[in-house]
Amino acid sequence: MISVIGSGVLTPRSDRFLDLVVGLVNCAGVDEADERALADVRALLGDYDYDRSEVNTLDLATLRFMRAQLHDLLAAPEFTAAARLISQFLERSDARPVLVTNAEGQAELSMTSGNTSMSDAVMADIAVALAALVSRSGLTRLGICGAPACGKAFYDRSQAGNRRYCDPQTCGNRANVAAYRRRQKSTR
Repeated sequence: MISVIGSGVLTPRSDRFLDLVVGLVNCAGVDEADERALADVRALLGDYDYDRSEVNTLDLATLRFMRAQLHDLLAAPEFTAAARLISQFLERSDARPVLVTNAEGQAELSMTSGNTSMSDAVMADIAVALAALVSRSGLTRLGICGAPACGKAFYDRSQAGNRRYCDPQTCGNRANVAAYRRRQKSTR
């Protein structure tokens, strides 16, 4: 099976990079001083088979830009904005399609960056993952937590696809308890 952008197939590789979208949006350390930011970004990217040692301070500016753009998209998911951002990421990273073999021996479409920076490689991978998601189900599976004062991104893998909180057990319960208390207070 060959997965092609627009085929509606979300491959394990694309699925994994959607976790990277969430991780990057939730990586508050990216906005810290450069040394702290580098440590946080290296830890995050190391989980996705990127060479941590290649991440440098020049990549931070691009990753900060990506983080802000992705947060805005997840806060107000809209197809046209998603298409524009995906295209911008592909163009900016000078992404080039390549076929790779996954762990099961199946071919998958991936992108390699024509540029040499780590952040461009990340940008290309994220663009492909977002394109696969948008072509499959829109952006409804990615979002920002609906709990007041949380603001964390999440990727909804549930069958129903109607998650509203980054963690239903924590943020969801807190929001439900707060709503219950407001209702109780208004009936008194």
